[in-house]
Amino acid sequence: MKSSPFFLNSLLIASLTGIGGSSLAAASEEPNPAQLAAFKAYLAKVDAAEALADPVQRCMAYPALPGVAWTPQHIEAHCRYHHEPVISLEQMRALVDSERFDELESVFAGYQARHQASTGQSEIIHRAYELLADRQAGDVTSKWLAHSPDSAFALTARAEYLRDMAWDARGSKFAADTSSDKFAKMSDIVKQAVPLYQKASRINPSLLPAHVGLINIGMLDSDAEIESSARKSAMAADPMCADMMRRTLIALTPRWGGSHAQMMEYLVEVVEPSIAKRPLNGQYMAYVIEDIISSSSNKDGGNAEQAHLIDPGLKFGANEDLMDSASEIYDEIGRFDLENMYVLQEIRFRGGSQADYNNVGAQLVDFGYYPSAQKFLERAHAMDGKDTYPVYNLARMYYQMQDYARAIEYAKQAREHPIHRFSSQSILVYSLLDTAQLEDARKNAAVLTAEFPTEPYAWLARLICEMESKMKPEAARSLAQLEAFMPEDNPELDEAVRFARGFLKQAD
Repeated sequence: MKSSPFFLNSLLIASLTGIGGSSLAAASEEPNPAQLAAFKAYLAKVDAAEALADPVQRCMAYPALPGVAWTPQHIEAHCRYHHEPVISLEQMRALVDSERFDELESVFAGYQARHQASTGQSEIIHRAYELLADRQAGDVTSKWLAHSPDSAFALTARAEYLRDMAWDARGSKFAADTSSDKFAKMSDIVKQAVPLYQKASRINPSLLPAHVGLINIGMLDSDAEIESSARKSAMAADPMCADMMRRTLIALTPRWGGSHAQMMEYLVEVVEPSIAKRPLNGQYMAYVIEDIISSSSNKDGGNAEQAHLIDPGLKFGANEDLMDSASEIYDEIGRFDLENMYVLQEIRFRGGSQADYNNVGAQLVDFGYYPSAQKFLERAHAMDGKDTYPVYNLARMYYQMQDYARAIEYAKQAREHPIHRFSSQSILVYSLLDTAQLEDARKNAAVLTAEFPTEPYAWLARLICEMESKMKPEAARSLAQLEAFMPEDNPELDEAVRFARGFLKQAD
């Protein structure tokens, strides 16, 4: 007997579906065929976009969400904001350590010039400063400021680092759960940062990160005077600055003492008029709706009743926070297709979580989009090497691709986890069969039936190994075990049993 790869593949897929389900089966018991077809077509466009090497072009090539139309100008601005190259903290450290401060200043001067440009305007300077709001930036910012005490760029860099340290000292708990000692430590650091921001904004009034930093630190220390003054100076310097708008809208949320009415007023008077010249700003029009969804829930803790707000909220632009809420809502109401379309939009712009990359990668495997599946699953594996979900999905992918050597490699890794033990061991058995490693296949099939003695697909794997090895008595016993645990109305197993009976009869 020689079993075809197609035959083994179909049996393996059936066994995986029976034990734990494919990712699609797990997501919805009865997927709507039209929804599945639309989702497959959507993933095909993602697959095509992922083939592009340039991150900006790849982002721009992603498919649109159903029912949501963004302008090409907004998409390009949003993709460039997230994916244009920006100087890294490591590159800044290299310039500082080699005392090439003029080069570092030149980089930030270039970013500021782009921020102020009437054409090709960019918010990339804020991304650069976000890298300095990190505990790893202490040496870089201290050396830079020591060398250039009157540089607005260096002053703001050090202040950004201190602001992050102030948050670290305070902690992330609510005010009522934060000790007075932590608040005192925070305030001590704030007092060091504020004069640096203020000096920077005096030296370079057009440097928006200095004004925005003061807004942030005023909120942190509950200093309404600093916050209000900084907002006025930021508005005077550049009323269309995207990061200033974002920070202002956060400050106007109810949790920070504002109201949705105040947010709406700011959106109508400031944000919406800026979109024509700064298309990136369209994303902020969703802030009120996103805050309504994120701060409300029904008695069961869900937000399904807010689904009607998603499309209107995204009308003006791609707001990742709202898309994150949307993916949760669609998960709650069982629309796995829409849930994952929104997850993919988050990945498109700002990247996703380890679970996001794994889940999407698993679905790309289901539909046979293997190059993109590999990229997503390898990214998930790199983000958490201890998690066997992406390892198992890689084993499953390589088996479907008939790359049995790689399937064996990953199946051996994933089978150590109890959740993936059966599925990975099954992949291992069938991959060994397909590479004519019959003895190893039989040994692993015997392990499978020992660990899962009432699982018919375990006995099926063992039966096939024994038939391949011309071991008739052993195959007959395994067939009997398979029949003993057969579920009713299982066409795959029924066909396998007929096949086995025919083989054993011929062997006589």
